[in-house]
This record gives sequence, structure tokens and C-alpha cells, in this order.
Amino acid sequence: MDKKDVNINWHVPSLEELEWAKEIFLRVFTAFSGKYEEIEKLTQRDETINKSILKDMHILIALLDGLQPLLPFWDDKPLQA
Repeated sequence: MDKKDVNINWHVPSLEELEWAKEIFLRVFTAFSGKYEEIEKLTQRDETINKSILKDMHILIALLDGLQPLLPFWDDKPLQA
């Protein structure tokens, strides 16, 4: 295949699709934040709990990664840990 023959079409999401993505993110984030207290259990040697929390964190990271272009740029001072 010649690269001159390749035609790339970009999809620009509609407002309805963006709202749907926001709804999914908020649903998953709310469920995850309800489990936030369980993060301290990562110090325990319970592999089942650790895998469950890590799975939730991977889902949250994937959601944030996908929504990144829609999030505003952080202009405030850096947060202090």
C-alpha cells in the first residue's frame, strides 16, 4: 500500500458523545472514590484486595487518559503533598 493512497478521517465527538463520556467517567470515579479508604489496605498482604484496588486504579487511569484532551490546563500553583 502506498502512503499516498491512505486517507485518514478523524472523528470529532458531538456534544452528546462528550456528555456520555463525562457521565461514564463520573459514574466510575464516584464508585472508585467510595473505595478510596481501601487504598490503605494495599499495605496488607491480601493479594485479592490488592488486585481489586489496582484494577480499579487502572480503569481510572484509562478514563483520565481518554478524557485528558477535554480537561482544562492546570494554571494554579502545584499541589503540595
